[in-house]
Amino acid sequence: MPVGHFLSIDTNLEDLGSRFRAVRLEMRGASSREVAEDVAQIAEDAVRKEAPEGRSGNLRDTLEGRVGLTPGFTGRGYWVASVYSPEKYTGWVIEGRGWVRPVRAQVLHWVTKSGEDVFSMYARPTKPNPFHERGWKHAEPAVRARWREYAESIGMRLRD
Repeated sequence: MPVGHFLSIDTNLEDLGSRFRAVRLEMRGASSREVAEDVAQIAEDAVRKEAPEGRSGNLRDTLEGRVGLTPGFTGRGYWVASVYSPEKYTGWVIEGRGWVRPVRAQVLHWVTKSGEDVFSMYARPTKPNPFHERGWKHAEPAVRARWREYAESIGMRLRD
């Protein structure tokens, strides 16, 4: 089971509209990797700005844009951008969590960013903080603009 948490970033090419459907397969080729890398960077920057600056963690610093190849129906894959955090508590930040009590020890222990040791009999519940969704809302116009720019360049090449 992988450690960490992928923050979903939907870069579905279908959303570009019927005008670009003819060039969709061309866009799924290797040349679209550059665009997917741009999208991943735009999304990473936006999500990082929205990530909470916790008392003990470094969640903001661990966020990283990634690009991966997804298998397609035609046997050709297409590039997908995502934002990833290797921190195992990322899911708790996003989804919230209930009370935490020690299981294998008598007290909970963590170290704050300033290096202070904290010992406690419990940790209070936390509310969900969907910072990745807020970040995506900020990034979406720039991401769509980048995909449209690329789609138009493909359309120009196909027209010639």
